[in-house]
Amino acid sequence: MFHVIAKLFWLVCAPANLIIWLVLSAALLVLLHRYRIAGRLVLTAAALALVFAALPTGNLLLRPLENEYPRRPLPAHIAGIVVLGGGLKSSILRSRGTLGDDESIERLVAAYDLARRHPRARVIFSGGRGGLTTALPEAVMAGYVWRDMGLDPRRLALESRARDTWENLVYARALAKPKPGAIWVLATSAYHLPRAMGIARQLGWNMLPWPTNYVTRAHSEQWWPDTVRNLHETDLALHEWIGLLVYRLTGRWAEQLRQVPAH
Repeated sequence: MFHVIAKLFWLVCAPANLIIWLVLSAALLVLLHRYRIAGRLVLTAAALALVFAALPTGNLLLRPLENEYPRRPLPAHIAGIVVLGGGLKSSILRSRGTLGDDESIERLVAAYDLARRHPRARVIFSGGRGGLTTALPEAVMAGYVWRDMGLDPRRLALESRARDTWENLVYARALAKPKPGAIWVLATSAYHLPRAMGIARQLGWNMLPWPTNYVTRAHSEQWWPDTVRNLHETDLALHEWIGLLVYRLTGRWAEQLRQVPAH
């Protein structure tokens, strides 16, 4: 139920969607001759478009998330690598038999590079049908990509039930059965790591972060008149900040603890 409510909430409240809903509601009210309320909705939609599309609001909100866990040298020996699903699009793979343009593929590429440099490490991908209408589990796509890249399937464990970040870590931990003192690496999008690491701590799994597919620069603002990109980044940022808040309020997220030191 939590998963369904979260998806329906974001269907309505994602910034780009919310602007569209406001405009459509205003048009309906005009047909009903409720001009004053319609005008207020249009002004609200215009204000949101200014803040979320014309200005790089999303970029500013994403940077602190992406700066939370910089890449640091890893120990010589790690027990395993956990890669989280989230955003892999199965529709193109299913219809064309090959992958489409998907920024989340970078997670798989980064994990493959880690696996190549740490040949004894296990590799776990956790990701099921994240969307309400997703055709294939993300784990199917991950297996397809890694097998095509030549990763030894004997090192892989593909978890295909998880529908959100909490389930990603819960099911991955059940597969990993981490031993005390064993060092595991968590690979996911840089802006997603604060939420994912907090969940891992809540589960008692001390992991090293490995950020992938950065969106922002480390320090300077990125100012551009690209409304589509600005809206996309605002969607990403607000999704993560709201997710952090909800997970904290529901007890799924823990404050930062001392991390396993890199050797």
